[in-house]
Amino acid sequence: MIDDENSPRVGWGLTAREAHELRASLSPEQRKRVEGRVEELLSLFGKAHTISILSEFAFADDPLRFSELESALGIAPNTLSTRLQELTDAGLLTRQQYNEVP
Repeated sequence: MIDDENSPRVGWGLTAREAHELRASLSPEQRKRVEGRVEELLSLFGKAHTISILSEFAFADDPLRFSELESALGIAPNTLSTRLQELTDAGLLTRQQYNEVP
């Protein structure tokens, strides 16, 4: 994934006009990086189970264990592991490892 500290961060509070102005202010290099990042994220969101996984985390009251996600979503372990790693690499999830066994 593209992760560049020099890329502008866009928040929810922008109007359409402000977003257009921001886009117009980007250098060709910055625009290419932003467009690449958007393309990567949209590609990830389009992969099987990605939105379902994000939804589980969005509505969870506590941290989720791998086995809980696997049971709740009915996803094959290898697919779930791959998606979780991709979401972590994209910066959409963080992984916390605990030294305890349920």
